[in-house]
Amino acid sequence: MEEEQLRRMSDRDLLVEVATTQKHMRGDIAALSEHQRDQNGAVADLKAAELIQRGALMMLSGLMAIGISVAGIVLAVVARGG
Repeated sequence: MEEEQLRRMSDRDLLVEVATTQKHMRGDIAALSEHQRDQNGAVADLKAAELIQRGALMMLSGLMAIGISVAGIVLAVVARGG
């Protein structure tokens, strides 16, 4: 509403206007809070997936190191003719 319109309103009408506006604002705040909770949950899911991925990469790295060690032993045995 325009400032001039607000100045012309009676106290009762002004209170009704403020209460109505406040009611809409509360609804908007509730919707924003719900959206924020949803987004926080999505971020938590992404972080969990990242941790799982890091764990899998660390395990793969360890398996590769073991595989390289075993391959070195096998090559040493084959090279000695045994």
